[in-house]
Amino acid sequence: MIDSGYRGQIVGPHGVGKSTLMHRICKQLKMEGLNPVQMNLDLQLVGNSNKEIPVKNCIWVIDRFESLTRRQQSRIIKHTKRQSIGLLVTAHRQLSLPVVARLSPDVDHAIAVVRNLQSRVGKVYLDDDDVRQLWSECQNDLRELLMACYDKWQERSRALATLVV
Repeated sequence: MIDSGYRGQIVGPHGVGKSTLMHRICKQLKMEGLNPVQMNLDLQLVGNSNKEIPVKNCIWVIDRFESLTRRQQSRIIKHTKRQSIGLLVTAHRQLSLPVVARLSPDVDHAIAVVRNLQSRVGKVYLDDDDVRQLWSECQNDLRELLMACYDKWQERSRALATLVV
């Protein structure tokens, strides 16, 4: 991102973790002494819409950038470039900014995430085949898969608890 003047986009399908990665990058930028400014789609500061938007020494961060019209996107890109403001956005498809990261989920990654989560709580109620089946049912959407896994995990933990009683 440094090479592109702190301008770029995180690209990937729904539910793959673009927003999560963007927030982690923002934390890292803050630790490096930079000023990431999170903005909503109305171009107001997230958490404080009354505050004036900084235009010096900052990086505008906009989630779901593709939700803006092409004209709005173009105006933001041109404005930030003219003012030497950094720009980091998330989108489902590649736009006219350098790609910082292209995320694409796969079932092996999903299985690893579910294994990791179960190992943290010390109880395994879902096996790899369960995750594969849910992955297909959730149409390769990692966020939806994790919610479905949680529901199934709760269902099985309750069923096991009633057997023990």
